[in-house]
Amino acid sequence: MPVLMIFACQSEAVRDFTEKEVDTVESLDEEAYKNYREFSFAEFGLPIAMMVPNIRGRDNQLIPPIVEYAEGELTWQVQISKAFHLVIDEWGIGEIEIDQIRKEHASDVYKYNYVDSSAHHLIFTRSLTDISESEDYHFYMLKEVAGLCYSIKTSPEWNFDRHVVDMMYLSANSAELIEARSAELPQ
Repeated sequence: MPVLMIFACQSEAVRDFTEKEVDTVESLDEEAYKNYREFSFAEFGLPIAMMVPNIRGRDNQLIPPIVEYAEGELTWQVQISKAFHLVIDEWGIGEIEIDQIRKEHASDVYKYNYVDSSAHHLIFTRSLTDISESEDYHFYMLKEVAGLCYSIKTSPEWNFDRHVVDMMYLSANSAELIEARSAELPQ
């Protein structure tokens, strides 16, 4: 069964993203996505497009997304510098419930605090049970596109600040079938 992970870490490239810019994550409104651009996965065999942040390098040029995909696999990774790393896994037809993820979080090593949740996502903090001051943010999202279920989550191997998780969540929340996304874009 494939697993979808999102990787990211804070760097100078994300310093322009504020919580104000990413606090509206439920709709594709123009204000929330003003520092994002559309990115299509079509050439990588995934019929999804999503909005990705405009992250600039030291030369002030937009850093293009890099996609890693192995032919025949059901996992896609998109990375934009060290500031954004998203992994998308296709689960196929069927339902996955977010409560299954909560059960997987039962651990003697980590303590989980759910900041926001719905039937399709979890935003949470994770900290080592014996070190309460070191808390990092993560999210897990289930997304149905064209009848197929995809999961998108932050990588458990990385530690994230809240504004970075919000930025990645906003991108993940915008994922749609390419035809549907194109119909929304101004001509």
